[in-house]
Amino acid sequence: DAVGVVPTLRDHQLRPQAKELRQQYQAPRQVALESARRDYVLARNAVEKHHGELKEGGGESWWMEALSYLEKSKEGARAFVENVLDAVTPVQHRSGAQVAPLWQGEPVKFRDVRGLMLVIQQDLDRAQAARLAVSARLDDLEKSMRAGG
Repeated sequence: DAVGVVPTLRDHQLRPQAKELRQQYQAPRQVALESARRDYVLARNAVEKHHGELKEGGGESWWMEALSYLEKSKEGARAFVENVLDAVTPVQHRSGAQVAPLWQGEPVKFRDVRGLMLVIQQDLDRAQAARLAVSARLDDLEKSMRAGG
């Protein structure tokens, strides 16, 4: 008295057919995923190599040294900041309204070289944190793929 589907002559073929269809569907995706994993590992290794070279050479903060040197000349520093602000200030709207300068899509938060240095360092810190988070997640995915999960 069980309610269900009436058996057919091909019921014994359903599981093998489903397995074959699943394999046909998954095969190209597994190849693409494995290719992406290899590309990621190569890119990660290159980034880590160059990042290590920067640390060894003390080149991580070369830009800060350059801006500190520039800051010693008040006129040069003021002109530099004005040039940066000019470069990030969008063209006026057609309406003629002046638009505030934007840095990374947000209103500019600096008016001098020290402020610019702080903003650049904060942006670099956020980029590094995001890179590390993505790298950790991709490492987890890679381990999961190797484990067959």
